This record gives sequence, C-alpha cells and structure tokens, in this order.
Amino acid sequence: MIKFFRKIRQNLLLKNKTSMYFKYAIGEIVLVVIGILIAMQINNWNENRKDKLLLKKYEQNLISELKNDLLKYDELDSLNVIKSKKIKKYLAYYNLDQPNLDTLIAKRDSLKFSISIFTSSTFTIQDLISTGNLGLFPNETKNAILKFQSKQQVELIYVNEMIKINASLVQEMDKYDDLLYRNKFSKKQHKNAKNWQYNLDSHFYLLDNNTLARFLTMYSYQKNVYIELRQATKELLQVLENKKEKV
Repeated sequence: MIKFFRKIRQNLLLKNKTSMYFKYAIGEIVLVVIGILIAMQINNWNENRKDKLLLKKYEQNLISELKNDLLKYDELDSLNVIKSKKIKKYLAYYNLDQPNLDTLIAKRDSLKFSISIFTSSTFTIQDLISTGNLGLFPNETKNAILKFQSKQQVELIYVNEMIKINASLVQEMDKYDDLLYRNKFSKKQHKNAKNWQYNLDSHFYLLDNNTLARFLTMYSYQKNVYIELRQATKELLQVLENKKEKV
C-alpha cells in the first residue's frame, strides 16, 4: 500500500503536476490522520470493553462478599445469644438467697467462654483501593463503597479493643484458677482454687464475676455493632444491585 502511494507521488512530480501533488499529499495526510483516529477509537473501544468486564467482575465479587458478611453477622448473633443465655442462667442461680455452692460451681464450670471475632469477606474493596480500580465505579457507587469501608473499620476497631480487654481479664483469672481440673485434665482440684470458689465474698470471686459482666457487655455491644454494620452492608448492596440492573 505504501509503495502504491509512493508511486503515485513520483508520477505526479515527473509530470510536473505540482498542484495536483500537493492536493494528493494533503489527501494522503488526511487519510493517515483518519486512520490514526480510527485506530485510537478501536483501541478506546477495546479498553472500555475491558473496563466494563472488569467492573462487572468487581461488582459480582463485592455483592457475593457482602452477602457472605450478612450470613456471618447472623451466625455470630446466634452464637452470642446462646452464650449470653448460659451466663444469665448461671447468674439467676447465683442471685438466689442461698445458692448451693457445689451446684453454683458446677454451673460456673459449665460455662465455656469464647470470643467470636468477625472477619469481613470484603477483600475486593482492598483490591479496588490498592490497584486504583475503584475509579472504574461511578462517583455515587465509589462514595458508597468508601463510606461503607470507613464505617466498618471504625466499628470493628472498637469491637477488637473490647475483645482484647476481655482476653486480658480471662488471662488474669487464669492465675487464680485450676485449669487442669477445670479442663478435666486432672480429677484433683487445687486447694487454693477450690477455696476461693467456695467464698462468694472473696476478691477472686469478684474478679470472676467481673469477667462474666464484661462478656455479657461485649455480647450486647457486638449485637449493636452488627446491627449497624448489617444496615451499612445492605445499603451498599442496594447501590450495587441497582446499578447492576441499570446496566
């Protein structure tokens, strides 16, 4: 093709048709510019198509992760309700005027303290931010994602701090407890551990009750946090799913 155009230019020059040559040269330049513009348009179309496919993939992943978080909230709420009921059942017996100490200790020993830590599945948000691909979303959706992430981070920081406090209380109580006996690794209970459990006015019993109170407070706090995060998750889901329907 290039040889063909070159041959035309040479023929025009040989025939001394200068004006025709310049007209042809201008036309050739125009054709080249049009060709470049077409190539750029095709390239832009391909890039836009790739961006749309990537955006769709991000939306699908994020929607799936958010729905998975909702299931986790429900699961953790159920676990916390069960654990709270067990503690309250023990406290109901503890609050009797004259509880049987052996029965009280048995009920206390039956309590299994555990801390349920929520871990979000929304890894896509971190990927969007680190790669800069968050810009693929329209401003409304992008702002909704950032607002959700900010709220989630703040709320979970408070929850994790409370979990640390509870963990430190449990570790402190371990100093005054017979874990071999409590965990049924031994049938022999240490005298000192046994003594404080039979003295409801002892300082160690007070510490033990404080631990129970802390756990009940934490379960209640987690419930309120999960209500807030569940609502924020549903709001972001609504934004993403509405956008998906429009597309």
